[in-house]
Amino acid sequence: MKPTGRIRSASAADWTIFLHLAAAEGWRVPAQEIELFQGPMADGVFVLECDNAWCGFVTAASHGASGWIGNLLVPPERRHAGWGGQLFDHAVAHLQGQGVKTLWLTASESGRPLYLKRGFLTVGGVTRWQRQGGGECGAVRVSDSGSADWADALVWGEPRRRLLDFLGARGSWLSTGTTAALLQHGETLQILGPWVSLSGWRGEAGLILEQACRHVGPGAELLIDILDGSTLADLPREQGFLPVGHNLLMARGPVDPAGLRRLVALASLGSFG
Repeated sequence: MKPTGRIRSASAADWTIFLHLAAAEGWRVPAQEIELFQGPMADGVFVLECDNAWCGFVTAASHGASGWIGNLLVPPERRHAGWGGQLFDHAVAHLQGQGVKTLWLTASESGRPLYLKRGFLTVGGVTRWQRQGGGECGAVRVSDSGSADWADALVWGEPRRRLLDFLGARGSWLSTGTTAALLQHGETLQILGPWVSLSGWRGEAGLILEQACRHVGPGAELLIDILDGSTLADLPREQGFLPVGHNLLMARGPVDPAGLRRLVALASLGSFG
C-alpha cells in the first residue's frame, strides 16, 4: 500500500530539525542558502509528516522555465518506506505548477534510482573542490552585474535575476574578458559560483580563480562545485584545491548541451543551480 502523509510548508522549527540531520549526513548548507529559502524562495520548502512524526524535508527553486530540487532528506529511521518519493513528487508538482519545463538536481549514486524511475537522466557530473584560506585578502574587482546576468542566461536559456540579485548582494562579481564568476562571501565558508566562461580560455579562468583565492582570508574555506564536462574542470588543482566529493547532474526535460558547455561551476552546492 502506498504511504500517505501530510505535506506542509516548512517553519523555522523545521529548519532547525533539517540542519541537525543535514549535519549528521555531512551536508554543507551555507548561510546564504538558508536565507534564500527562508526569504524569496520560502514558498518552495516543504516538510512531510507521517504517523504524527517529522518524516522529511525538501526544497524546490523555480527560476522560470527551469527549476531545481534539493535538500531531500528523510530521517534514517523513516527511510525505505516511500516517504522520500512522496515528498519528491510533491516538489516536482509544485515546480510544474509554476511553469517549470526542465527539472534539475544533483544526486549521489545511491539516490540515482529514485530519480531514474521518475524520468530523470544523468547529463553529467559535479566535483566539489575545496581550498582553505590563507592568502592575502586584496580588493575584489567588481564587474557590472548586468553582464554577468547575460552570461548566466546563455547557460540556462533564461535570466535568473531573482537568484542572482539575491546572491550578488551577498558577494562580489569577478570578471575578465568573457569569463565571470560570483564569489559568495561568508565568515568561514565562501562559494565561487555561478562561474560562466563563454570562451573556455584557461588564462581568463585562471585569473578569476587566483583573484577569488586571494580574497579568502585565514580560517575560511572556499568551495566550488565544478561540472566534470567543463574544459576547466581540472583548473582548481593548480591553485591548491582538493576534490572532496562528487555527485551526478540529472535533468528531466529539454537540456541545451551548448549552454552547459559554458558553465564552469554551479551557484550552489547542488540545491538551486
